[in-house]
Formats: sequence, structure tokens, C-alpha cells
Amino acid sequence: MQKQILAQYRDIMGKLATLPREIAQAQDELAQAKMTSGQTAKAMDAYEVKTIQGAGGWAAMGKNDGDRKNALANMLTQNSTFRNLTRTQDAEAQAISDLTIEVDYLTRVYGAVCYQARLLASLMSYLGNAGAPVEGAGDIEFMAAPLATNGSNGHVTVADAEAIGL
Repeated sequence: MQKQILAQYRDIMGKLATLPREIAQAQDELAQAKMTSGQTAKAMDAYEVKTIQGAGGWAAMGKNDGDRKNALANMLTQNSTFRNLTRTQDAEAQAISDLTIEVDYLTRVYGAVCYQARLLASLMSYLGNAGAPVEGAGDIEFMAAPLATNGSNGHVTVADAEAIGL
């Protein structure tokens, strides 16, 4: 059972070491995608203004706002440059959506791993307090020393615990 607990401990600690970097990387990618999408939106707005000016101004495009908006939409859908910008913006919106989902997923995974770590710590504490037998360790007495002379800080690493059979 100790081997299983140590394996779980290693697995959890590995995840806790890597997940924050993965979350930060995904957040950076999301921020970059949002910036790129904003630049595309500005280019589309500029192209709309250029189209309106090329048609002789907003007033020359129709007698009321509805007619003007329809005329502008027709001009823009017939223009290949604007259609390409629209496709680019759609792809960027999809990328933003995917990255948002990934950041949310990684954040939830990190929360779950933290919960697993708390559960494992509670299990280890319970087994330690209950006096669970340690395989192959024999009788071990832990005595307080006034000063550690071996350079130890009083903590046992996973490798040390395995070496002494804990």
C-alpha cells in the first residue's frame, strides 16, 4: 500500500508542477488570439469606411438608414478582400473559443489535482496516526535530536522514505 501511496504522491506532485505552466501558456495564447482578432476587426471597420467613401458617402448610398445598411452589406459581400477578412475573423473567433475552453479545462483540472492532494495528505495523516504497519521497516524510533548534524532539516523526501521502507 505504501508503494501505491508514494506513486500517487509522485503523480500529483508532477501535475502540480506542470499545470500552472500549461495554464499560463494557454492564457498567453488566448490573449494573443484576442489581440489578433481585434486587429482584424479594426481592418474590417477601416474597409467599411473606405467602401462608404468610395460610394460617395453615407448619404449617397440610399434615402434612409435601412437602405444604406443594405447597400453597404451588398457592396461588402461582393468584395473578395472583405470576404477574406470575414473568414479570418470567423477563424479567429473559433480559436478564441477553443482557447477559452482549454484555459477553463486546465483550471478545473488544477483544482481537482489540488483536491486530490488534500485527500492524499489526509489519508497519509490518518494512516500515520493510526499506526499503520510499514512493510519491511521493522521497529523504527523517531527521537528528537537537539541539532541535526547530518545537514538534514528534519524533513524526509520521497526517495528517503522509500529507502527506509516508509
